[in-house]
Amino acid sequence: MECIDMEIWEPTPENPRMVKYVGQRTAKEVFDELTHRLDSIGYLPDEYFLMDRHWENGKEIPKDADILCMTDYGASEGIYLEIYLKWYDTQQEKSVTANFATGKTLGETELDLDRMNLIASSVTKAFHSDGVHARYIRFGEPNQSDGCVMHLNGAERRLLIDSLVDKQDRLTDETLAVEQLLRRMTGSITEYVNEMGQRPMALDDFDMAVLAIQDGSMAAFNEVYKKIPEKTGELLVCAAGRPGNVGKKMTILLLEKAKGIPNDIYLQACKKAVDTGDAHRVFIMAAQAGECRIENDLSVYGDIVSHAISAKRPDIAREILNQYTPQMVEAANPHILVQALNRQYYDVAFKLVEKGIIANHLAAEIIHTLSHKANDRIYFNLLLDRGMKVDNVNYSAMQACIKTNSPEQAKRLLDNGMDFALYTEWAESNNAVKDGGIYDEVKAYWENTIMQKDS
Repeated sequence: MECIDMEIWEPTPENPRMVKYVGQRTAKEVFDELTHRLDSIGYLPDEYFLMDRHWENGKEIPKDADILCMTDYGASEGIYLEIYLKWYDTQQEKSVTANFATGKTLGETELDLDRMNLIASSVTKAFHSDGVHARYIRFGEPNQSDGCVMHLNGAERRLLIDSLVDKQDRLTDETLAVEQLLRRMTGSITEYVNEMGQRPMALDDFDMAVLAIQDGSMAAFNEVYKKIPEKTGELLVCAAGRPGNVGKKMTILLLEKAKGIPNDIYLQACKKAVDTGDAHRVFIMAAQAGECRIENDLSVYGDIVSHAISAKRPDIAREILNQYTPQMVEAANPHILVQALNRQYYDVAFKLVEKGIIANHLAAEIIHTLSHKANDRIYFNLLLDRGMKVDNVNYSAMQACIKTNSPEQAKRLLDNGMDFALYTEWAESNNAVKDGGIYDEVKAYWENTIMQKDS
């Protein structure tokens, strides 16, 4: 497989064959791609594999950083894999080593230790090429070893034996395990197929394209994806969810000529793109949604924002909302505004209101949502300032202010033109509860301020 890049290089405008350095990748991007790589070969530590919190919130990998791994028993239980970044800090004029990620397995046998060390080896390989320098290769010799080191648990050992004995039959029930073993042995399924000189009879072009996406093999992907245009939607789901620059490139290639993709499949692909944390990829997919799908249903744009909120990616929700037209936002399910407020993503809520989300019928629910914390109630007035519309006959909104002890919000509705006398008639006819203190305060404001101003 190709090594995981920590730097960003782009073609130069003057000569597309030349590339120039433009910056560093974020730690989250690199970690997600490493996680995908380990998962694809069955090498994720079984207890957990987590990025250090220091690298959250878009922090970039330091320039010229290198990866170091350390495996050891824990103080109380399990075996730990610590992954460090090491770089030279020019400002401090010294070498710096900082924790990047930690993996843990609960097993404590010698076999568990061996497996964790092989995982550490796979991490090192993921950030380097073949690891063999030219001065160690004699002329005419291949740049690789004929052997390989593997760790097999009992189930994998049995599977490998069965695969060899019954190699003519496709192991449909253990396909994922077979793929992981082949990747571990040869680097990728596509390299295995090339090595064999022919593909298995049961492996068609779609299978090859999916495996190429998983392996990150652009050459193999380019060879097969054009042969199966009817499978573009399914391939898009796979490519959109593959972390890293390779996944983005494959996604863009598929989008170039994509037509007639069912709306539900396209939305699934967009959600996968959100899960990668790549805002640019999500924006590209949102921008192409009108051309690639069977029907140009504008509600898909709101669904993408909703998933970004659910996935705790307000940064992506914010960025794509900046690119949306008011028509896209007006067609969205207005409940995404309540969803954003529940998550306390107030900047996302403001952006939805500014873009014209229609949420008048949800005004009472919004007031209740913001009433759980006293300091949050001010956000209702701020939403009104940003352009949220609440009809002057929406008396349920006034009732919500009364019930949630939110007099300032009630006064703002009166300032905007709501008639308190008509609200009182509505409350009496609907047997609505009137809290004495708050009701009296709002009524006094209506009589002493609003009515006096109008007279």
